[in-house]
Amino acid sequence: MTQKDAGAIRVVSADGVWLDDAHKPRRLVVDSIYHRAINLQDEQGELFTFAARALDDAPRTARLDVHDFTTWPIHPGQYLNMTRGQTLGEQLPMLDWSAARRRPRRIPAVAQASSEVLERAASVLCRALEQRPLGGAAKPSPGDTSIAAHFARSMYQAADALHLAVINRDSARLQQAFDAAIGLGPGSTPSLDDFLTGILLVASHSDSSMHFMVDQLRGYLRRHPAKTTSVSRAMLTAALNADFSTTLVRVANALVSSGAENETDFWINAALGIGHSSGSDILTGLLAGLEMEQELRGYLCLSQQW
Repeated sequence: MTQKDAGAIRVVSADGVWLDDAHKPRRLVVDSIYHRAINLQDEQGELFTFAARALDDAPRTARLDVHDFTTWPIHPGQYLNMTRGQTLGEQLPMLDWSAARRRPRRIPAVAQASSEVLERAASVLCRALEQRPLGGAAKPSPGDTSIAAHFARSMYQAADALHLAVINRDSARLQQAFDAAIGLGPGSTPSLDDFLTGILLVASHSDSSMHFMVDQLRGYLRRHPAKTTSVSRAMLTAALNADFSTTLVRVANALVSSGAENETDFWINAALGIGHSSGSDILTGLLAGLEMEQELRGYLCLSQQW
């Protein structure tokens, strides 16, 4: 396939970081390739993503009018030189940015909800997550010494450590909890990183009682950039700036709104469809965030489903 006979691929929508500099020459290296997404890094280590049209609008992402990327002749480590925002490289199609829709930036409104609303939202999430344990791993029995049990135990201990550090506003313990949690789990976005992203759906808002953890986590990621994957680090960095995919904002806001129950269920199911277990891990983090927010406001929360 050559640029000449492939034709230009339409960019459906894109984040501002793509559109504002669409005509700026860029040298990008392929970080990772998936069926419906390609992650790229620039020379400063910033991550950018091409996504297939069926995927969500998300931070630093351009959605292309393609079903998938299986026929694209690229590989991790390959350099791509974007010229005038169009040409990617030899044997790759050109991109047409002319009608690209700018991704709207929506902020989760969870932290502004009353404690009564947060309690109701937590109950809805508890029911939705009843058969979906953190990382897809149920809490192991005390006598289970298998590798799977060790991994599951590490995840739940890390989640507990985060909970205790946050509700006690203990900076030292919070750093230790980040050490235990960040990067824990398989995949491009490890389970505990997804869990933290869910917490940040609440904590990233300046009105949140947990907002103090934002600068703590931002500093930790700057000091330990190799603690997790490049994709996960980009996800967490965006979440610290209250920048999330459309689906995550919609599910968070639906949970605390007075909208129809079927709309809330729709967005919960959409979020649960993210990745292998990423969606349920993010929602489990959101549940933890809802309950910790209430605890810091003086309410006792007992579900501890996570």
